[in-house]
Amino acid sequence: YIYRKDEERYFELKEEISKHFNIEQTQVYIVGSAKLGFSISPHKLFMDLNEDSDIDIAIIDNRLFDFYWKKIYSFNINLMSRTEQEEQKYKKFIDYFFRGWVRPDLMPGRMSTEWFEYFKMLYGKYNRKIAVGIYKDNEFFMGYHKRNIMRIRKELMNGLQIN
Repeated sequence: YIYRKDEERYFELKEEISKHFNIEQTQVYIVGSAKLGFSISPHKLFMDLNEDSDIDIAIIDNRLFDFYWKKIYSFNINLMSRTEQEEQKYKKFIDYFFRGWVRPDLMPGRMSTEWFEYFKMLYGKYNRKIAVGIYKDNEFFMGYHKRNIMRIRKELMNGLQIN
């Protein structure tokens, strides 16, 4: 949706991300309000895409997921003392991780800092914050979105008054 009038820009963004991570463009997806024109996020349900909206990107790549998994493993998170805020962030990271995807904004320590340096550069080029999740495989990606759509459907059905 966001690049409906400039498809070349859409492919440029996908190419830039795929080259950076050494993956195929077919493994990079725009999702969320940038894809649909409105949000299906529980906290922003049906809000239209606007100037402040992020471009949400899903990368589906087993190799890249495993790369970050090994980085986190070698970081040995269990030996670190954490503040309450860091502990909450870690728990949220683990929750996503067990659903088959990595949210780099929740990665511990310097890993998230390294990640954001690259995406800061993209922000300057595309004039929007770009948020990325890395999915282990298509099954986890589809499962996450199916659950969200089913939850929205159930909420909408429960909200209808049938006479």
